[in-house]
Amino acid sequence: MKNLIYISFSLFFLFSCNSNTSGDAAHNGNHATAQAKGPSQVTHLSAKDFKAKMDELSNEQLIDVRRPDEVGNGYIPNAININIGEADFNTKIQALNKEQPIMVYCAAGGRSKKACASLRELGYNNIYELDSGFRGWLREKYPVAK
Repeated sequence: MKNLIYISFSLFFLFSCNSNTSGDAAHNGNHATAQAKGPSQVTHLSAKDFKAKMDELSNEQLIDVRRPDEVGNGYIPNAININIGEADFNTKIQALNKEQPIMVYCAAGGRSKKACASLRELGYNNIYELDSGFRGWLREKYPVAK
């Protein structure tokens, strides 16, 4: 019985924490969602929406947080590689301009979520994350640099 209560509580906690989407985006099928923490927010975008946002902006800072060996196989044009696996990652991202939008991606979306959390903690605003990562970008056959 204790196990059943524990599992029920765990599932409730898990699902209540994961339902953090912005109002209309959750109901209208839009792939963009925002998570707010203080004045900073992260907007999670599908590859299609990420590309559209890149086309819309003119001063974005495009950050690839993958390892250099991954980047060597291809990257989104104009991306700056700041490897999240390096010890000085937080020091390097502090050099980014807080007044300009930041667009972040990794291979599949896991590391970019961590990078966006670090950016939020450092007080950066206008952060956009490619949910599906570089793999999603490739699936859409968008331009790739080598």
